[in-house]
Amino acid sequence: DDALKVIKRYDSSNTLFYCDPPYPHGSRGDANAYQYEMSDQEHIKLVQRLNQVSGRVALSGYRCDLMDELYKGWKVHAAKTKKALSVKSDRTEILWTNY
Repeated sequence: DDALKVIKRYDSSNTLFYCDPPYPHGSRGDANAYQYEMSDQEHIKLVQRLNQVSGRVALSGYRCDLMDELYKGWKVHAAKTKKALSVKSDRTEILWTNY
C-alpha cells in the first residue's frame, strides 16, 4: 500500500513513474526470488492505481496471463535478456507503457 500512496502523492501530468514490482509467480520459475513478494491481488491494486494517474507509466516484467490481462491496451516493448544464473533459458523482458 505504501507504493500506492507514493504514486497518488506524486502524480501529475509531468510525472513519469517507472515501476519494477516483484514479478508474478506465473511469470517466473523461482518462487523465492524476492524478499518481499506481491500477490496477484496486490498486482491488481497496482494496475488500478496506475490506470488512474495523470502521468506516464513504464512498468517492467515478464509476460504471463495475469500481466497480459492487467495491462491490456498498454503498449508492449520487448527485449531479449541475458541468461541469469537462476534461470535456465534466455527470457524476454517486457516494458509496458501507457504512453
